[in-house]
Amino acid sequence: MHKIDKPTVCFIDDDPKELKIFENVFGKNFNTITAVDFISAEKAITERRQIPNLFILDLYFSITRESSAEERVRMISLQQEVAIAQNKLNSYLLSIGQSRKGGLALLSQIQSGYQNVPVIFYTRKGTLEDSEICLKAGALYVAQKPSPEKLDPSQDIYAQLEKAANREKERIAELLLCCSVSKGVFGKIRRIAKFIITNWKRP
Repeated sequence: MHKIDKPTVCFIDDDPKELKIFENVFGKNFNTITAVDFISAEKAITERRQIPNLFILDLYFSITRESSAEERVRMISLQQEVAIAQNKLNSYLLSIGQSRKGGLALLSQIQSGYQNVPVIFYTRKGTLEDSEICLKAGALYVAQKPSPEKLDPSQDIYAQLEKAANREKERIAELLLCCSVSKGVFGKIRRIAKFIITNWKRP
């Protein structure tokens, strides 16, 4: 039996230390190519003569200047404050009877009766962790419901939500159209996503 090669992933991040963490953590699961920018990534790919199976990109990527060590510490501190606020929201949601368990139970019911119909979640409160769990459970995609840039408590909340949805109407319609085609079209994407979610365990 031939040994199956590990997938090759190319991770581009503007922080070299993040690249090192990635290699240390995921080096056993993947053949890794890491780079601080696109030009460096292309050079590494050419040198290895190996097209990656997947690109992983740092979303908040520097386009003007490099952050200092002190700025990165402050950034992580602010991220922790956001996490505290998210936990506060989650606690409140539970107190008013809202939980992702309800959506996942609904997904299970749909999967039982309509195995060949793709399912996406449409959420305003979902987090990255929620998205991972939904994909593991078999959802095709997790889309974000539009929200007002700033909610005005003195105005009708649903009128504001509808206005936000209308602003995003074309994008959402295109997404829904893509997701409504045969489930088989997205099979490879889903397999890759599930593989990554299964193997990318947090240290």
